Amino acid sequence: MNGEREKALGNIDNALDYYEEALSIYPASSAANYAMADLFLIKSRPDLAYTYINQALALETNNSYYYDLKAQICHLLSKNTEAAAALKEVIRLNPGSVDAYFDAANEYIYAKDYKSALAIYDQMEERFGVGEDLVRQKEQIYLTMGKPEKAVEELKKLIQAAPGENRYQGMLAELYWQMGKKKESVEIYEGILKSEPSNGFAHFGMAEYYRSENQKEDMLRELNEAFKDSRINVQAKMNVLYSLIPLIENDRSLKDPIFEMAKTASLAHPNDAMAHTILADLYLADNRIKDALDAYQVAIGIDPGNLEVWKQYCSILMELGKVETLQKESEKAMEYFPEQAILYYYQATALYQLKEYEKTAKTSKMGLGLYAPDEEINLQLYILQGDALNNLKEYEASDKSFDKALVLDPENRFVLNNYAYYLSIRKTKLEKAKKMSAKTLELSPNDASYLDTYGWILFQMNDKEGALKYIGKSLEQNPNSPEVLEHMGDVLKSLGRQEEAIKYWKKALELNPDSMELPKKLNGSYEF
Repeated sequence: MNGEREKALGNIDNALDYYEEALSIYPASSAANYAMADLFLIKSRPDLAYTYINQALALETNNSYYYDLKAQICHLLSKNTEAAAALKEVIRLNPGSVDAYFDAANEYIYAKDYKSALAIYDQMEERFGVGEDLVRQKEQIYLTMGKPEKAVEELKKLIQAAPGENRYQGMLAELYWQMGKKKESVEIYEGILKSEPSNGFAHFGMAEYYRSENQKEDMLRELNEAFKDSRINVQAKMNVLYSLIPLIENDRSLKDPIFEMAKTASLAHPNDAMAHTILADLYLADNRIKDALDAYQVAIGIDPGNLEVWKQYCSILMELGKVETLQKESEKAMEYFPEQAILYYYQATALYQLKEYEKTAKTSKMGLGLYAPDEEINLQLYILQGDALNNLKEYEASDKSFDKALVLDPENRFVLNNYAYYLSIRKTKLEKAKKMSAKTLELSPNDASYLDTYGWILFQMNDKEGALKYIGKSLEQNPNSPEVLEHMGDVLKSLGRQEEAIKYWKKALELNPDSMELPKKLNGSYEF
């Protein structure tokens, strides 16, 4: 009793001590030997358990629990034939135990004693009748033994027992196909489709036949019919699509049928996210962005727990400029995946474009506090943080963010240009700004934005002729930039060329009528 109590409490070593003491008092106790075997099995010591269970069985030969435990122990010791023998004793004592028959047969299969396994199955069939699980097991054994005709006999027995079950007919057709008997296989599939035209499994079988005969159109037609059958699981359909998609590049005629199959699958499985996801993936690959967005949205509505779908969805929203939607949807995604930095990037991007600079800085900081395997994400978060803090006039913190971004990517032209321009606007660290801007021109010497930034830095450093040169080059590349036109006017004004400056400011105002400063420059009220 103490041993059982300790076992119930999980104190296995204490339980063993009590049972050993019990056995010292009465060694002929089969129950105590059985308990010792069970305890050693719990301790993952099947070798010791084997000794005790044999002692228990030597003392009591008609206890099915003992034989069942011996079977478990022998299985762990790879004594599969002995395990099967123990299970046969379980069957002798409990002839109605279906599991014991299957387990005994499995042990013989592990031992590669297929004849003995079949003998067990024959006993089952005699006692319980023909059943699908039983027949499929016998079929597999006969195939393993290289006796496919015997496997055919087994399936025919199953069909005879349930002649109206097309699924069993399909099993036989599949077996004939594996045996290379195309004619027999096709005849069965055609028979199934006569009685059940919507049977997707038969359509799949016919598709495989047409594929083997290189009849592409017939194959695609049969596949599309198969995709209409909701009984065929989505994964099987997706596997077919994934196998066909790479072929589109060399055979464009496959594109429309593959799209049609994907649509068919989504209609057959309206509540399965995977079906909508692959349709969305296809739309995206075909650059049908809005259609892809709609399909991803449906997939997320069904299963919001798929990170890859969220990433694709948010990426498209960003590409389409749907900023408010991106902000709301990325926030939802973060609820499901609070540790994914890329979602903070999407959220921060949307907030920045909505001019929510404080929230942008906060979200970027949160994202940077997470583990992100892709340095590109951290780089983008530092950029967003720097831009937001600059707009909040927290310049020191902004500069630190850009410095960290440049540690990750020292030649990032976007960071170098923006950082340099911000410094020039503030008229601070101009030498540093000049070096960064010069680096952008080394990398992209004809970029209008970079030329303007470099020219504006020179202007702030009182190099007016240099400023005139580079801002002029910028206008050659992009003559309709209101910002660069305004800069040119400012430079000309500083050089005393007032009339020329006015021409540039006027053109800038035409292109940017909302400017608050240009009217003041034109009427002379602006303080330079």
